[in-house]
Amino acid sequence: MPCRYHINHEDEFVTLHLEGETDLVAMYELCQRLLNDPDYNPEWPQLVDLRALELLLREGAMQPFARYVRGNYRPRVNAPIAVIIDGSMDSDFCAGVFRFVCTLPNAEVFDDYALAIKWLLRQASVVCDGGSAQPQDPDRNGADEHPEQIRA
Repeated sequence: MPCRYHINHEDEFVTLHLEGETDLVAMYELCQRLLNDPDYNPEWPQLVDLRALELLLREGAMQPFARYVRGNYRPRVNAPIAVIIDGSMDSDFCAGVFRFVCTLPNAEVFDDYALAIKWLLRQASVVCDGGSAQPQDPDRNGADEHPEQIRA
C-alpha cells in the first residue's frame, strides 16, 4: 500500500507513510481519510515519511494540492508536522518538498528520522506548556534570515 497512516493512541502521535509510485491524488485521499477518521486527533503531532516515495507529478497538479494542504488540511492540524525525506533523493524533489513545507506553519523537513522525532517532541512540549509553537533556537544563528547558511 503506497499511502497509509497510523494513529498511535499510546504515544498520541500520527504517522503518514508515502512510498512507491504515488501521485498527488493518492496523497490527497490519504489526508482526507485521516481527517475523517473518528480516531484522528488534531492536537497530535504528525510525522510524514517520504523517504521511499517516487512522486508521479502530473502537470498542473501541484497548485491545487498546495491550496488543499494550506487551506483545508493544515488548518485542521493543530500540531507540528515533521516531513522526512531521504537526502539521496533527486535534488529537485528535495528542494520542492523543502519549499512546500516552508509555506506551512509549524512544519519542518528532515533527512534524519531521529531528529524529526526529537523536533516533534520538543514542539509538542512547547505547545503543551502554553508557549509559542516556534521557540527561538540560539544555535540557528539567524539561519532563517539567510537560507544560504543552512547546511545539509
